[in-house]
Amino acid sequence: MRDRTGRDPTGEERARSRSVMLPWVFSVAVAIVLWLVAVQNRTFTVESRLAVTATGFPDSLAILDKGPTDSVTVRFEGSGAMVLWDQLEGHPISVRFPFRGLDLRGGFPREVRHSFEARDVAFRDDGYDVLVPVGFDPGSYALLLDVQVERYKPVRLVVSGEIPERYMWSTVDPPVVEVSGPASRLVEFDCFSTRPVIAGDQSSTVALDLPDTTLSLEPTEVTVSLKIPVPIVRMSDLGTEPVRQRVHHH
Repeated sequence: MRDRTGRDPTGEERARSRSVMLPWVFSVAVAIVLWLVAVQNRTFTVESRLAVTATGFPDSLAILDKGPTDSVTVRFEGSGAMVLWDQLEGHPISVRFPFRGLDLRGGFPREVRHSFEARDVAFRDDGYDVLVPVGFDPGSYALLLDVQVERYKPVRLVVSGEIPERYMWSTVDPPVVEVSGPASRLVEFDCFSTRPVIAGDQSSTVALDLPDTTLSLEPTEVTVSLKIPVPIVRMSDLGTEPVRQRVHHH
């Protein structure tokens, strides 16, 4: 490699450069080793905001309402450089809300509360033990549960425009839909409406309006045909007297 003057350095100059660099490299290496030793013997406290996930949730129940948030702050303790590496890898992924073993007998709707423990934290890798959960904020989590039911409900056609739907020819396919969700929410609805439809000559696919996110519809769309009938003209609408039938006598 040439120097700043464009001249190739001599062997003596290269040896002198190496002799200057070696102590610096050695000092950096020693500093890194000392830092690793110090880190290895130090206990760190870190916090992670993790999502709460329900495990073992029975199909016969539905969640009416969750807590104010869907996550919890977990405080961990750990020692060594792996704690710092964990912050990059994100090994803790969620906090479980276990339903196995909970007493779900009794009337519904009802609130079920679980106090978090260290074993509720789910990690990306099985057998992971670098970080140990030592605290949760909040320390417990509540869910409002209800019985899951399925019902068939009629579809109500919503017409956009000045002419009422009763003056039009209309068909809806299917005329009823299957609705599933919490029993206490489902009982509030007698039917489910379509998005506003404009009359036309062709059938169209229209989405159904779902006013409650705890419910689900099947199907979520219906086929609608909406036509304006040919107007029936009455004599009074013409503003003339009716024509009298002439009778001829022979």
